[in-house]
Amino acid sequence: MDIKKLLDEKLAKNNFTTSLDIEKNVLRYTNKESGKGVDLDLNVLKPQFDRNSASAALEISYYVEQSLMASAQKKSLIGNKNQIFPVIRSSSFPKINSNGLEFVTKEHTAETVIYYVLDLGSSYRLIDQSFFAEAGMTEEELHYQSISNLEEIPTSFKKDHLAGNEFYFFNKNDGYDASRILLNSLLDLMKSTFTGTMAVSVPHQDVLILCDIQNDYGYSILADMNMKFFTNGQVPITLLSFIYHKNELEPIYIMK
Repeated sequence: MDIKKLLDEKLAKNNFTTSLDIEKNVLRYTNKESGKGVDLDLNVLKPQFDRNSASAALEISYYVEQSLMASAQKKSLIGNKNQIFPVIRSSSFPKINSNGLEFVTKEHTAETVIYYVLDLGSSYRLIDQSFFAEAGMTEEELHYQSISNLEEIPTSFKKDHLAGNEFYFFNKNDGYDASRILLNSLLDLMKSTFTGTMAVSVPHQDVLILCDIQNDYGYSILADMNMKFFTNGQVPITLLSFIYHKNELEPIYIMK
């Protein structure tokens, strides 16, 4: 499998240069404007591409793109705390940036992890430990600040009725659709109107699916939806769905 070719195809539209250190098997993308680069260890990435090359290419290319676009923008966390937001990523998403610094993360589920970003308008910068240090806040304060900011963003949903089950799609494409899985106030409000089992899915970054499951066929429909969204999303997250009960998300495995 040619990982470089797969990534180059995804990143072709960007103003990046690319080079491959054959001896170390490290692929480097560099932003021509800022001169900053991202190194990718292909030995480390290979298992992820072996599992699902299409999903891995989307996820890693998005990481490269966002990292290098953000590197060209100079903006501090100081005075911009209202622009900090949480984003949900898969557990396989890179944990360090191009400088080898760890991103600030918080455990979510076995399949998902919470990252934090500074919104830059057309893109956002993932918050690493060095960037975070200048904010003068604890990780707990960072989390609650990000959740508070997320709650302030207006949202809406589309509803569909299939085989006796109700499906609600949050899909504003504002970069934070999947992140709304973190809003217990939203989930509790929706659950209060449901009469069946509440299932929740975040197949990719730009969609949150809530389901009022009334029969077994509802689970089958949800599994099909997850596969479709997962394979077509810019930033895949997980094919698994969750049952929401008492502020807890319990993963479910839908057999077909």
